[in-house]
Amino acid sequence: IAAAKRESDRMAAESAAEPVVVPVEIVNLTGVEIHTLALSPSNSNDWGENLLDEVIGNGETLQVEMPFTEDTLLWDLLVEDGSGNQLTFMGVDFSDASVEGAQLVLTGTEGGDYYASVS
Repeated sequence: IAAAKRESDRMAAESAAEPVVVPVEIVNLTGVEIHTLALSPSNSNDWGENLLDEVIGNGETLQVEMPFTEDTLLWDLLVEDGSGNQLTFMGVDFSDASVEGAQLVLTGTEGGDYYASVS
């Protein structure tokens, strides 16, 4: 029985580590075109690859798929415009997002402040 319990615990731990891929709609309200979007779990020191195959114009949306695990619910985002200017959004929290889909809204203000929100 103890061996069966250990095997059951091992299988549960492995399945908990499997990522869940969630469709995420990215809404660009920054005031600039987004040419590059790289993501990184907040607990990582490396940016991921550019997720974009096309430019996201201001006011436009794009659907991407993101893998989540229990350990990767906080993400950092790197956005780059056509001139190479970069914006970073740190600690974007996806913990309340639905596995059916989420919306990530990137917003810029006239004062030059930038925010990321998830719903």
